[in-house]
Amino acid sequence: MPEKAPDDRPHGAVLCDLDNVIRFYDTAPLAALEREAGLPEGVTTEIAYAPETDLPLLLGRITPDAWVEAIAARLAGRVGGDTDLARTLGRALAGAPFRADAEVVALLRRARTHAPLVLVTNATLQLDEDLALLGLTDLADAVVSSAVEGVAKPDPAIYR
Repeated sequence: MPEKAPDDRPHGAVLCDLDNVIRFYDTAPLAALEREAGLPEGVTTEIAYAPETDLPLLLGRITPDAWVEAIAARLAGRVGGDTDLARTLGRALAGAPFRADAEVVALLRRARTHAPLVLVTNATLQLDEDLALLGLTDLADAVVSSAVEGVAKPDPAIYR
């Protein structure tokens, strides 16, 4: 019989990411804005999630507002220098509504009865607020956030 942890669950843990596993964003409004601006769909996210734009946010070095400004600065050339439009696109991404996948949440709650559950995610300093909005503050035994730790996946240090 395997040795039990003090909380009577087996040793080890379930590690789970948040984005595109539990949390999903609705970027349809952003896509509509991009089409209206004559841009290919996805150009804003491509710019926003490029490491040079996204990593400072995920390491907790800049605010979401500063991230929007960085997106706008890199996107302005694609919209004829219209910084207001570029900023609107950046804000549409930063403010995109999100939801939790109920099936995944249920699976993780079941898994947590057998092993500790740890969310390990590249996230902003707003992660606690986001988990509260999703109703998931009690989902995991621990949360490891890149913005708090100052290191992002896939760097092995975030898992340590």
